[in-house]
Amino acid sequence: MGTEKRRAIVIGSGIGGLSLAIRAAGMGLDVTVLEKLDAPGGRAYVRREGGFTFDMGPTVLTVPHFIEELFATERADRAIFAPDFPEHVLRAEPGYGPATGRYLDMVPLQPFYRIYFSDGTYFDYDADPEHTRAQIQALAPEDLEGYERFHAAA
Repeated sequence: MGTEKRRAIVIGSGIGGLSLAIRAAGMGLDVTVLEKLDAPGGRAYVRREGGFTFDMGPTVLTVPHFIEELFATERADRAIFAPDFPEHVLRAEPGYGPATGRYLDMVPLQPFYRIYFSDGTYFDYDADPEHTRAQIQALAPEDLEGYERFHAAA
């Protein structure tokens, strides 16, 4: 009984499900991923129908060091309650470290995305909290206090 491998089943193969599966495997579990669609992806799924391709997402990845943590995760027989990520994982800009860099180059986009309003104004979301505050102040000053509460809680 003591030699039996711990197992995990992950339902859904979106970014979250695949991330969980990678982390669980890195913790030494045997992982099975179940997906109802014909391919993985979740919100990053691509649907092909009638000669057309529909990109189903993802919306945006704003925390690239999480990707580095996934690429740095290695299969190991570790205790299930041990820390998830190796201590050598980098959390430095531009957002990826040595593990991710072996496979791809992540290039930061500025802004991350732009929200257009019906009156022609727009809001650029980026990694600069002061720029975000200035835009909120210009577009909807009454919302700045709520943003500050959200930012403090996050």
